[in-house]
Amino acid sequence: MRFPSSRIAIVLALVLAGCAPSEKPLVTVGSQTVTEADFVQAAESSQGQYGLDPTVATPALVKDLTNRALMLELAHRLGQDTTLALANMTRDSEKRNLVQQVLLADASAQQHVSEAEAQALYEARRVEAHVWLLFATTEEAAKGAMTRLQQGASFEQVANGMNVGGMLPANGDMEWVAPGALPDPLDAGVRTLAIGTIGGPYHAREGWFVMRVTERRKREQGTYEATREGLFDLARQRKQRAAFNRMYESLKAAYEYQAAPGASQLLFRITSPVEPIVPDAAQRATPLATWFDGHRRITYTLQDALDDLRDANVQRPPSQSQPAMEIWIEQQVMTRVVVIEAKRRHYHEEPAIANKLRVEREKLLLDGVYQWAMQPVPPPSEASIQAAFEQVRDRFARVTRVHVSSVTIADSSQVLALLKALQSNRVLADAAHVVDAALVVENVTVQDPANDPNWSAMAGMFPQMPTGGIGGPEQTAQGWRIVQLLDKEVATPTFAQLPEAMQQNLRSNAFEMMAEQRFQQVADSLAQAYKPVVDVVAVQRLRWPVATGSSPIGR
Repeated sequence: MRFPSSRIAIVLALVLAGCAPSEKPLVTVGSQTVTEADFVQAAESSQGQYGLDPTVATPALVKDLTNRALMLELAHRLGQDTTLALANMTRDSEKRNLVQQVLLADASAQQHVSEAEAQALYEARRVEAHVWLLFATTEEAAKGAMTRLQQGASFEQVANGMNVGGMLPANGDMEWVAPGALPDPLDAGVRTLAIGTIGGPYHAREGWFVMRVTERRKREQGTYEATREGLFDLARQRKQRAAFNRMYESLKAAYEYQAAPGASQLLFRITSPVEPIVPDAAQRATPLATWFDGHRRITYTLQDALDDLRDANVQRPPSQSQPAMEIWIEQQVMTRVVVIEAKRRHYHEEPAIANKLRVEREKLLLDGVYQWAMQPVPPPSEASIQAAFEQVRDRFARVTRVHVSSVTIADSSQVLALLKALQSNRVLADAAHVVDAALVVENVTVQDPANDPNWSAMAGMFPQMPTGGIGGPEQTAQGWRIVQLLDKEVATPTFAQLPEAMQQNLRSNAFEMMAEQRFQQVADSLAQAYKPVVDVVAVQRLRWPVATGSSPIGR
C-alpha cells in the first residue's frame, strides 16, 4: 500500500530558479527571497503534487516556498551555511559537476555512428578469439613480461604476478572475446594477432598490455536487423571511450603529469593489511606525483593521498596490489587536473552549472536543518500507530461471503434492455422479468469470491458495492452476467494480523504524520520569529503554470 507523499519531502525537494538582482520578490524571509521565477520553476517541476486547481495549488505552493525560505533562514542564523562540513560537501559537489561537464564536452555519450560502421562491426563479430591479457604500469615492465613469455614462461605464471585485481583475471584468461568488446588498440589484436604469438606492448590510458590469442572460432549472432540497435550502442560506447582516452592523455601531457619515483611503493606499505607502516611528518610531506598548472608545479603528497583515502566519495585502491596504487595516485591527480581545466574554461560560471551547484548546496542546508529540527520527534507510540491504521483500515477489508441475484444473458441486445430497465426498476429479478419472462434470475451465495474462479473477476467490486447495488455486465463462457448484491460479509484484520511488511509501512506512516506535525510547528514558530513578508498583490496575480513555459504573472 502507498501513502501520500510527505509535505516535508515536497518542501525539501522544491527546486528554484535562482533570482536575478532586478527580480522583485514574492516572499522575503530575512536574507532569503522567493521570486516569480522561483514560483514558476517550482510549479513546473512539481505540478503533480499540487493538482491543477489554481485556487488550491497556488496558495499551497506559496506556503511551501515560504516554509522552505524559513528553513534556509534558520540554517543561515544557525551558521550552518558557513561550516567546514558544508564547505567540504560543496567542494565535492563542484568537483563532481565540473568533471561531468568536461566529460560531456569532450567525451559525450552522443557519438555519431553511421550505418556502415554498424554493419562493419557486425561482420567483424562473426568471429571471436580466445584472448589472454596481462597488464603493466610501464612499457619496460611490459617488454620484460614479453621476454619471459618468449623464453617459455607460462602466460598464467607471468600474469599472476602483474595483473591488477578488478581490471583483469589474475591468470590473464579473458576467455572468448568478440571484436568490439575491448578498447583500441587491444581490439586490433583480438581481430588480427596471429594465433600463438605474443602481441604488444599495447599502450592504453591505464598502462601497457601484452596479449596472446590461442584460438579463433565462428561466433553465433542474430541477424543484423535483430542486433542493429545493440551494435549502434556498442559502437557509440567505443567512440565515447576513445574520446575520453584522447581527452585524458591530452590533459595528462598538457599539465605535465609526473609520478614520483617510489610513490606507489610507499603508499602500498602504508595501506598494506599486513604490518602497515605509520608515516611520520616527513613521510607525509613526501611527493607522490606532480603536475604543472600553467604557472607552477604542484605536488600531490602522501598527506593528500591519506586525505583522499578517508573521503567516502573516493574509491579505495586494492590494498594488495602495488600497480593499482600507481593507477590510483594518477586518478586522484587527474581528477584535480580536470577540475582546473573546467575552471579555465569557465564552466563553473555557466548559469546552468552555477544554478545546479546552488541547488545542491541549498539541499544540503535544508537536509541539515531538517535533521536539527526533527531531533525531538520520538518513535511513534502504539497509540499513534493504531491511529494511523484506523485512517486506512477500510483499505484492508476483505469480502468473505456474498449473497447475490444473478442473471446470465447470451443476447447483447437483451443486456442493453436490462440495463435500461434497471434505471427505473432497481430489483434485478423484476427488471429481468420486464425484459423477458424467460430470463432466469438465481440467488447465489459465494464463499470467498476472490478465490472462486467463477467469481474472482467480479470480486474486486464487492468491497465497495452497497446492498442493492448492480454489478456487470461481465462476460462469461455462457454470456453476459449481471448481478445485484443482496448481502455480504466483510472481514477487516486487526493491526496485529497484518503482514510484518505492512505493519512496518504503517509505523513509518505514523512517524511521518508526527514529523509533519513537528515540521509545521517549527515552520509556524519560525514565521512568528522571522516575520515573512509576502507580496499579496503579486501572489494574487500569479497564474498556475499548467504547462512548461507559461507566464508567471497575468499582464
